[in-house]
Amino acid sequence: MAVLERDPTPVLTSEASLPLAAQSVVIIAFPGVVLLEAAQTLEGLAAARRAVAPAPGYDILVTSPTGCSVSTSSGVRLGVDAAMREVVGTVDTLIVLGGWDYDATFANPGVLPHIRRLGDSARRVVAIGNGGHLLRAAGLLEQRRSNARVTRSGSELALWLVDQDYGPGVAAKVVDWLGDSRAREAGGEQTCDIGALTVAPDSPLRLVADAVLSNPAGSHSVGNLARLACMSERQLNRLFSSEMGMGPARFVQRVRVEEARASLERNDKTIEMIAAECGFGTAETMRRAFLRVLGISPSAYRNRSNGCAQC
Repeated sequence: MAVLERDPTPVLTSEASLPLAAQSVVIIAFPGVVLLEAAQTLEGLAAARRAVAPAPGYDILVTSPTGCSVSTSSGVRLGVDAAMREVVGTVDTLIVLGGWDYDATFANPGVLPHIRRLGDSARRVVAIGNGGHLLRAAGLLEQRRSNARVTRSGSELALWLVDQDYGPGVAAKVVDWLGDSRAREAGGEQTCDIGALTVAPDSPLRLVADAVLSNPAGSHSVGNLARLACMSERQLNRLFSSEMGMGPARFVQRVRVEEARASLERNDKTIEMIAAECGFGTAETMRRAFLRVLGISPSAYRNRSNGCAQC
C-alpha cells in the first residue's frame, strides 16, 4: 500500500523565503496516455526537485487503475508505483493525464470513485487535455474552481505548478535545464497560435471568443465576458472548459500571449510597451504568462526569434 505521510507544512529556507515543502504529487495514468505529456510532466517536476535540493521537493507517485504499467499512445509502457485504491494519506496535488483511450477508462467502475476520493483530500487537482473530462465526471471541477485546472500540455502544467509552488526563479531554472524541449516550444511547435483558439461558428462562445481575439487588450474579466454572452459566470466557465479545455481567464491570457509573441517578432518595441498594448498591464505580468504558456520569458523568446545563438 502506498501511504503518503509527508508533512504539508511549508519549510522556509534561510537563504530565500520560498515554501520548500515536500509536496506529494499523485499522477493518474491509464492505458493510452500520451507519452510526451507524461514525460514532460515528470521531467518538469523532477527538475524542480533537483533545483530546490537539499530542501524537500515534490514526492511523485504514479498510479493506474490496476497498479500495472500502462501502454502509452506510442506503445511504450509507462511504469506505475501503485494502484489508485492503494493510495492513502495526504495528497497535495492530484494530476490526471490525458490520452487517446480516456473514454474506455470511464467504463472501469472503480476509476471515478478513486479520483473523487483522492481529489477531495487534495489541495488542488489538475489535468492535461481530455484528462479534464475525468475530473469533471468525478465532480472535482465544479467543486474546486479556485484550485482545479486543465492545461493543454505536460510542460505547461509542470511549469505552472513550479511557478506556483517555488516562484519564477525556480521555474526559470527548470526551463534552462530542460533545454531542447523548451527550445522547441519557444520555436513555435507548441505555441498557442490563434487558429487553435478559435471556436466553431455555431458555438455559444463564438461572440465571446471573437471579442477577445479582435481586441486582446480589452477589459475581458470573466464577469464582462459572461454579460456579453448573456449567461452566468459559472455557465461560461463550464462551456469554456468543455469546448476549449480551459477557463475564460486562461483563454484571454493565451490570446494575449499570442498577440505579444507576434509583436516581439515583428517590431522593436520595448517589452513594457508590448505588455501594455496586449492587455497585461506590466512587463512582470507578461513574463509570468509567457513562462506558464510557452515555458520561456519574453526577452528570451525575442532573442531566439532573432536568431541569437547563445539563447
